[in-house]
Amino acid sequence: SDVCSSDLYPVPSRDEFFITLGNDIASDDISTIEIFALSGQRVLSINGFQNRINIAGMAAGVYTLVINTSAGAMQQKLIIN
Repeated sequence: SDVCSSDLYPVPSRDEFFITLGNDIASDDISTIEIFALSGQRVLSINGFQNRINIAGMAAGVYTLVINTSAGAMQQKLIIN
């Protein structure tokens, strides 16, 4: 189960997407935000929390967004078109 709640929008995304955090997680608790291709290759890594993520130039497809926190990691599917 998720260690905390978050949501990302819009779905699908094109040039950027936004992350909203649930009340159970503080932005200070987030160490890194990573995006992985289905192959497992990490295509983006951001230190700390940003609510706006620029994905302009990334290939269309399905990715995994991983938010690493002090309580563990949570994953969400990210669709880029």
